Amino acid sequence: MDGTMSGSDAIRVLVVTRDETTFSLGSNEGIDVSVVGAVDAALENIDRNGGVECVLCDHDPPVIDGVALLEAIRTRAPDLPVMLFAAGEAARRAASAGVTDTFTGVATVDRLPKLVEEAVEYYRAKGDRFAAEARAATHLDAARDGVAII
Repeated sequence: MDGTMSGSDAIRVLVVTRDETTFSLGSNEGIDVSVVGAVDAALENIDRNGGVECVLCDHDPPVIDGVALLEAIRTRAPDLPVMLFAAGEAARRAASAGVTDTFTGVATVDRLPKLVEEAVEYYRAKGDRFAAEARAATHLDAARDGVAII
């Protein structure tokens, strides 16, 4: 992605953090950021608003357990990009739960908009491919005549 997206193509990012920072994403025109301060609010937002395309989350126990949120998201949306600020044991648990990426330092934050764009670009492309396969299967199932694919 080149960062020149129109408003309709803006990436919808949900940030989950206790202090409601946006990890330097708010100034990026191609990223639409919503911020919540609790895991329950994040899950409610994902369930209510299916348009979330990426989740950025702090791992700040006991207020925010980023790994528990990741696990809950994976049951709802297995392919949704989830990026977690965590280190040590939390980062290892997140990796085994299927995190898209983990971050530990401030240097990574500067690259965060680009990393979000790349993850969402892959997520969108994967969704487009599966949608095309589903349409093809629907057409094949609806065909009254025999169909052979060579």
